[in-house]
Amino acid sequence: MILSTCSNGVRELRDRFSSLNSRVGKVEKNYDKSAARLTTLEEKIADLENRSRRDNVRIMNLPESVEAANLTTYIIGSLPVWFPSLSDVKPEIMRAHRIGPPNNSGRPRTVIMKMLSNTDRDSILRAFRKSPIKLDGKDVRFAADYSAFTVNRRRSFMEVTNKSQKMGFQTFLLYPAQLKLMRGSAQHVFKSPLEVEDFLNGLATQENEEGNTSYSLLERKWVEWSH
Repeated sequence: MILSTCSNGVRELRDRFSSLNSRVGKVEKNYDKSAARLTTLEEKIADLENRSRRDNVRIMNLPESVEAANLTTYIIGSLPVWFPSLSDVKPEIMRAHRIGPPNNSGRPRTVIMKMLSNTDRDSILRAFRKSPIKLDGKDVRFAADYSAFTVNRRRSFMEVTNKSQKMGFQTFLLYPAQLKLMRGSAQHVFKSPLEVEDFLNGLATQENEEGNTSYSLLERKWVEWSH
């Protein structure tokens, strides 16, 4: 009697456990689907936000003491001085403002410039790449204005970018967040830092085995695959 009762109890527990496993499996599948949908929605929202910011330029490390009363007027007058190549182009700035309230950290707040068009934005960014500037002994940086989601994705490539450059690659961070590597005639484009890491590790192993740092078999395979 006792043995029969225990056997029935074990059977019931086994059935419940099997049912629980089945439900957990369904929950995991639904979670994976929801996570994929969430990622897709985040990317769509980020793309919309990036489009709304495509005429903007960010200026970092611009001292707050230089602008006097009107920041927009100061920048309009300073651009031809900073970048003489823009004297003929004359990008049109609609407005400029600093992000956030004044602070006592000593670090200048980032400036957002709203340009008349993304053509004006690109003119300024091209000029900056050719002629970096310093004010009060500090490097002033100009960059495109992206959503926080896109900025974080682009920032995630920083470590593998440095590693790629040490291995002799030219690096290009493509929009919205892809890394292009070039070395010799080889070109590779990666969608995630993990892809880059796997490629570089495999390449380093291959080159150590071959003793040839110019152009390895693995690189040739990647070129064939990418085409």
